[in-house]
Amino acid sequence: DEHIGDYLMGKSHDLATIAADGLSTLKADTVKVDTIQNRSGTGALTIDSGGTLFKTQKVGFYARGYAGYVNKSSTHSNLHVWYYTNVDFNNGNHFTNSSSTGAVFVAPKAGVYLISGGMGYKSGVGYHGLMYFKNTTNIIREWSYNSFRHDSQTFTVTDQLAANDELRLGSHLGYTYPASDDFYCWFSVQLLF
Repeated sequence: DEHIGDYLMGKSHDLATIAADGLSTLKADTVKVDTIQNRSGTGALTIDSGGTLFKTQKVGFYARGYAGYVNKSSTHSNLHVWYYTNVDFNNGNHFTNSSSTGAVFVAPKAGVYLISGGMGYKSGVGYHGLMYFKNTTNIIREWSYNSFRHDSQTFTVTDQLAANDELRLGSHLGYTYPASDDFYCWFSVQLLF
């Protein structure tokens, strides 16, 4: 059914109730609402008095500061997965930062994610191999020079993830590691859509 303009006059302003009354299409010049919810009643969008639209926070995290590594080379070829000194945010709690298992992000649902990570200074002289893994596959590997500590390696990629895909970042075993200051190492994932 299609209803126009004055259908809302004298009726409930709850769109879920209106939909239950048989409304499938609403055509109007102005619809006044403060919150748009999904069918379960969870707020998905809000509109402030100035007309700014706010979406519910999406899944994502930002971790920084190299705190150490866990050897995952038995399941992830040559990987020493990092864990971090700071987790600045962890929307949805899908990022686990553990000194016993290493840090891992587990995608809660299928979608396109923005993934970024890197290091800005080595702990010592030598090569450094930055490794990004999706599940047990090495997706990105970058090498620094066999030089003093002034090397940086970074990456940013968008990737289509399936629910329960696991993401890890770390160093190739047997080489140098990031310096331990908070600002020399980071890992971040954000659900885009």
